[in-house]
Amino acid sequence: MKRRSATQSTPRKRYTNDPFEGVEELQETAPSDEEIARPEREEDDDDDDSADEFQGAADDDEEEFADEEPMSGMEDDLLDDDDANDDDLSTPKRKAARRNSRSKFTTADFTPTISRPRTQRPKASPSAVRTYIRGIEDGIPQKLAKAKRKLLLYGPDERDTGPVEQAKLKWEFDPTLPSAKVDRDGRGGMQRSFFLNDGDWARERLRWDDWWEGPDGEEAFMTRQSTWDLEEDEALIYMPQAPEDGIRVLLGPFQNQQEFEIPTGGSLGLSIPWNDTTQAGLQPVNSRTRSGYLLNLGAKVQCLDWAPNQKGKGQYLAVAVAGERFAPDFTTSAAFTPSLPEESAVQIWRFQSTEYGLFDQHVAPHLETVLCNDWGAAKVLKWSPVPDGVSNGDAVGLLAGIWADGFVRVLRVAQRSSSGQDTIFQRIEEAAFASRPPNTVCTCLTWISSVRLAAGCANGCIAVWDLDTPIDAEAATNARPAIYSAVAPTYILSIVSCAPSRPNLLLTSSMSGYIAMSDLSRAAQSLASPAATVLSNRTRVGAPLIVWHDYAQIGLHVDEGYVLRGSSIRRIFSTTALAKYRSSAICLATSACHPFVLVGCAGGEVVASNPMRRMLEGKAGIWQQVWFSHEWKREARDDDVEEDSADEEEGGLSRMLEGFKAERAMLNSIDRNAANTQEGTLFATIYEEKSAVTALAWNPNLAVGGWAAAGMGNGLLRVQDLGLR
Repeated sequence: MKRRSATQSTPRKRYTNDPFEGVEELQETAPSDEEIARPEREEDDDDDDSADEFQGAADDDEEEFADEEPMSGMEDDLLDDDDANDDDLSTPKRKAARRNSRSKFTTADFTPTISRPRTQRPKASPSAVRTYIRGIEDGIPQKLAKAKRKLLLYGPDERDTGPVEQAKLKWEFDPTLPSAKVDRDGRGGMQRSFFLNDGDWARERLRWDDWWEGPDGEEAFMTRQSTWDLEEDEALIYMPQAPEDGIRVLLGPFQNQQEFEIPTGGSLGLSIPWNDTTQAGLQPVNSRTRSGYLLNLGAKVQCLDWAPNQKGKGQYLAVAVAGERFAPDFTTSAAFTPSLPEESAVQIWRFQSTEYGLFDQHVAPHLETVLCNDWGAAKVLKWSPVPDGVSNGDAVGLLAGIWADGFVRVLRVAQRSSSGQDTIFQRIEEAAFASRPPNTVCTCLTWISSVRLAAGCANGCIAVWDLDTPIDAEAATNARPAIYSAVAPTYILSIVSCAPSRPNLLLTSSMSGYIAMSDLSRAAQSLASPAATVLSNRTRVGAPLIVWHDYAQIGLHVDEGYVLRGSSIRRIFSTTALAKYRSSAICLATSACHPFVLVGCAGGEVVASNPMRRMLEGKAGIWQQVWFSHEWKREARDDDVEEDSADEEEGGLSRMLEGFKAERAMLNSIDRNAANTQEGTLFATIYEEKSAVTALAWNPNLAVGGWAAAGMGNGLLRVQDLGLR
């Protein structure tokens, strides 16, 4: 190491307390300021891994204090004077002058730094590494200007922002529920998404007609679908084992509720409990009374969906129940492996509407068809979104579903004449279209268009099939998907298409905690690549539900804090809070006729809200309203009841409360009046399983767009017209 003369200046102190101050030997060998700033690399100094370890910390310190000068201007002036009068000042005087100049500043003005030799790392060529950036700001302040907020959420193009503003203006005066009619200013009523135009509908109708009326359409489905009729006695093994007694339920005004008993397979008009004179049977209602029914399906409602493109007065609802017979076997990994063959059924219910879009209370709900099979309980049921006005032939439509054996199947549901009063029981041995990727099972399902569907799998992959592609009859039982690619490292919980406005985009949520948005137009490469799929911020719990809201162009899900959150497709990594609930969300429903959202909770509430204004105005209030609240109570047992009877079917009593007023949602969990909170801590309440609302659906037909259906854990099904008149 080079030695320096003791006559040279002492280096500036870098620490508050220097333990070696005053040691002459160390002062004589101390390096200069220039050497501290730019240390020399010793030739015999071995490379140390610790240098790289602390390099980041040194770089951070250098960047933080880059604007600070090593010395103040006063000190620079003194040093300049010393240099100018070098001949006049002796070495001791020069040292004293320097010491006096430093005494004018505290040691807090100087920050210790760790200087490490920089190592040159090879730079990757631009062609070898591709960088992906968002290109937009990460955060959106709540008090952001409307124009800037709209720009960040929807972009600068009027084709993206115009339809959203139109939807906001049309329904901004309906805070929680849709109005059934359009007022004189053009507000309210039912309307398809403003992102759709006549050209989009025309192309979709043409594609459907070319396929459905061709040899690979309805004719092929009728030929390949192996079906025969059953007698009612033969079909009993496919139906849930419901108790002989019906369900007892309390209905009516809060202070004057009455008990009604609904037999299995029976129904009750919702207007009857609210009439002064209660009569058995059906009663006509006017626009001011409740229009709808309460049905008893005998077991937990697993899933349901309304059939689209129904031009007549008949409306069809597909329902699947999951009773004790269809309970999964938890001794095996049933979620990742197919279940054993087991009897189950899909029920098709028919409801009659009036010319004003109300439920016809003169015609009771009718169980039209029961589709019996050996595939296990249906987990998901989705009707094909056929455009309005096209011909379905002799069918209600195409019904896709996922059963417990892990297969995706598409069934042709035949349509009956309105004069038929008997229920038809059909045994389906083989579907016209069925597929299951190897070594996994399908977990969720969505329609991309009327002839294209996609499914998520337990291995993290998604599969997309095109029905209008000619399929070999021998391979129809396991059709090969057009796209099969991984988008997640584990089990996919939910999948939804951004159709009809953006059919090329898919939203998926998985057990990994991420929500992924995939672009199917880039299916030539792997969908797992950053060019085809983007991820949201990770959450502690994966979102079990995700739906697409076409009017606001957002994906909706409920987090573990019971908050409804919306993610714009331009900002999938951030969310906007839209509502808050009292318990965990079990089901979500959006409509093709209006922007209102229904959420069913474990506590038995169904809450309605309109997210349009909140998305465009961050400071707008959040209004929500409870449609109804359902509560199930166990039947009290005597102490002398034998233990063997504990395994028998439990009785119970249900109660429904309605007539709730709209209220403003409080998103702050610290609010002392908020539900399930204490001193800012959120608690999760455990409710009875049969109290929960397990399935929800809006009717997609414009004439009856206000109809909604809600299924419960004890087998009750409520259908009602929620359109405000």
